[in-house]
Amino acid sequence: MATIHRRPDTLTVGVLLAVVGGFLDAYTFVRHNVFANLQSGNVVLFCVEATARHWHRAILLLLPIVTFSIGVLLVEVLGLPHMEPRVRRPLRLVLTIQIALLAAIAALPDDAPEQVTTVTVAFVAALQFSTFTTLRGAPYTTLAESGNLQKGIVAARTWLSAREPAAKRHAGQ
Repeated sequence: MATIHRRPDTLTVGVLLAVVGGFLDAYTFVRHNVFANLQSGNVVLFCVEATARHWHRAILLLLPIVTFSIGVLLVEVLGLPHMEPRVRRPLRLVLTIQIALLAAIAALPDDAPEQVTTVTVAFVAALQFSTFTTLRGAPYTTLAESGNLQKGIVAARTWLSAREPAAKRHAGQ
């Protein structure tokens, strides 16, 4: 698997990224009734709209899903060995792209088309999701807290039953 992740994550960075991910999903859902980060929500909403034969709304829900996929692919391509000579610091490039796009979204007027916001946030979410995959050596996602909660509970159970020091550390994180 390709990766551009080259530095260890701190708990502070992990918490900040999770907060940003949660905020962006809450913002896009409350404002535009679409999940820009968590694509499983968009798949469910797409199925609901398609079942109701609301084709226009269903197709609009595919836009963030496709954009998210493109973001994941970009991170994968940047992590390929043959890209290393072409892009010296891919992690810095990805973070710069995220910051620039979120700043652009923040500067949009209130009447900007919702697709501009949701598609851009979906792309940023994919970059973040694909780049930050561990927290202090444990699997981690900045977008789906249920996965993080599940991994923490499993680590706590492992620590309580087997007294493994690594499991205690992962549960605490």
